[in-house]
Amino acid sequence: SAALEAWLNEHEWKADAVTAAEAAAAGKLDVNKVVVAADDLSRQALAAQAEDLAVEDCLLVLEKAMLQGKLAADVYMKQVCVQCTLCMRCRGLLLIAACGCMCRALPPGDAGWVDAAGG
Repeated sequence: SAALEAWLNEHEWKADAVTAAEAAAAGKLDVNKVVVAADDLSRQALAAQAEDLAVEDCLLVLEKAMLQGKLAADVYMKQVCVQCTLCMRCRGLLLIAACGCMCRALPPGDAGWVDAAGG
């Protein structure tokens, strides 16, 4: 579609951030150079999302270790508690970033609320 072509043309420079030599040396694209946050709020949201996904990965590894008998149940439970606390922090930061993006999208002077009288 025309909109997709326009977006690709506008953001092509991001793909150019990774040279062919870097990609060949690493065997893959470096997402830290390809994915570029548009602003500070987006950068914070990306960082919180990455941390949240890392916590989920950690929880899966902990579960696998416990099921294989490599980790005691009490140690597993303590680590799950720690990781879930981190996860809730990350998700809170994501919520704050999402609210910030929504507020930024509102026209100036519009609080985004409609009262019961419709005003």
